[in-house]
Amino acid sequence: MSMKPAIKTFDADHESYTLEGCYINELSNSDDDAEVSIAQARVKPGITTRWHWLAETDERYVILSGEGLMEVGDLPAQSVRPGDVVLI
Repeated sequence: MSMKPAIKTFDADHESYTLEGCYINELSNSDDDAEVSIAQARVKPGITTRWHWLAETDERYVILSGEGLMEVGDLPAQSVRPGDVVLI
């Protein structure tokens, strides 16, 4: 299936809280573009989110603002900051 051209408008009010301890805003997740899901995640300062696992899904995190520690797979926790990309 191929993607249908579209422009999706950002809606800050679409954000919801997850059990992992962060806020998620699904920016693009539809049958029109089923091969990719794009979401914005926001973590409040001082919060440690819970590990999660998505079967058969690769994730990419782009750090937009703030700093933190990221744990991925067997890697030791590493500092992340704006511009860093995390491959999961």
